[in-house]
Amino acid sequence: MGLRHLGNFVQLDVDMGLGAEIMGIGTYTWAAIVYWAVVIVMSLFLMFIKRSEELNADFTVQRSIVKPFSKFGKIVFYVSFALVISNGIQVFFTNGIPPYGGKAPNDRMSLNLPMISKTWETYIWDRLKSFSIKKDYPEKPYIHGIFNTKKFNENFASGAFEEAKKLQILSTKEIGIKMNKGKMIAAVSYDNKNEEFAFTSHYGGSYFTKDLNTASKFAVVDYQNSWNLGHTTATAFTGENLLVIGQNKTAYGLRKLEKPMDEVIQYRTFLETSGNYGSFFEKNVDRYTKDGRPFLTTIRAKQAYALAFAADEKFMYTVSAANRVVKNVVVSKFLIIERKMSSEAYIKPSKDLKLKEKRNLKDYYVVGAAVDGDRILAYSREYSTLLSIDKNSFEVKDVYEMPLMKEPHSLAVSKDKLYVLGFENGKNLLYEIEKPF
Repeated sequence: MGLRHLGNFVQLDVDMGLGAEIMGIGTYTWAAIVYWAVVIVMSLFLMFIKRSEELNADFTVQRSIVKPFSKFGKIVFYVSFALVISNGIQVFFTNGIPPYGGKAPNDRMSLNLPMISKTWETYIWDRLKSFSIKKDYPEKPYIHGIFNTKKFNENFASGAFEEAKKLQILSTKEIGIKMNKGKMIAAVSYDNKNEEFAFTSHYGGSYFTKDLNTASKFAVVDYQNSWNLGHTTATAFTGENLLVIGQNKTAYGLRKLEKPMDEVIQYRTFLETSGNYGSFFEKNVDRYTKDGRPFLTTIRAKQAYALAFAADEKFMYTVSAANRVVKNVVVSKFLIIERKMSSEAYIKPSKDLKLKEKRNLKDYYVVGAAVDGDRILAYSREYSTLLSIDKNSFEVKDVYEMPLMKEPHSLAVSKDKLYVLGFENGKNLLYEIEKPF
């Protein structure tokens, strides 16, 4: 029980926890200390038992005698008995006898029985009626061919907005690059400086190309090693480095190297690589630590997956996929250098945008995002809508109607175009779409 309580609070900030402290240490921590102290003492006792013929005879049942309490034994007995009795009295006055049960948090301890009995509760038994492991567990996010958990209404007119400018498809190109695993490309990002695309599979393989057919550089991260990534779902360039997240918001990154990678480090980090990339989140590329896959932990979207991810030179942003547990779309902003959350909010329309009566943005399902200037462009497959979100306030400033595409997902942006991945008849497609501004 002590370890259970310790586990709940050990990851929190300094001085957080539950209950009072004894000599500066929480009671649940003391429980863990006492537990391991007993284990260690008993281990030592068993190691040295053979040195005492008397004890050895007792434990090997070579003799059976009833020993009188020693003075020390009596002290231990009376102290232990007093602790048990006092704990029972405290429990009785605080929680009452059945059917009254425990409370969290506990009331203050008092011997004023007429008053404290008015605070006794029976709600603990209601938990048994609604107990379910799956109750607060969200459904998997929609990933075509992997988790087909959702059907989309791609009609813009069914959404929350009355009207918006409709964007047009400029061209559709087939992508010839093969993924390390799986047929469907998970994510696309565009590096404006090098005029280069990065395509990433659902299984940690990233390929860099300019002509959509030949990968000039690539890196396949050791997907099974280290923290769980789920399926990799989204990418974003920060400078010339590529950041990647899994559906559960676990991240990793590819840092462009000036010199070829050390072959031992390459072996430990990647399954395959052209040698141009090290791990972005390593403190340096000479060692491999758990910091190579940081958790992007959130507050409002803890029970939500992420299919959309964007970044600029300083921050990275996740956009949650709303579900039956988390019913809002959450944008979370992380400082790259710290990998800690900087701010977070539910998306909401600015005062200049008009929504239909009794409508909101909760049912928009964002499957791709990219940073463009001071905006996050977020593509919702539900209602085929492009949301232009302010990077600081997370307010939706503008909306645009996207054209209908085949299995659209992931979004990238260049100086003059939008790019959306599509998939049809086993072929990966890249839609080039006019940029609204």
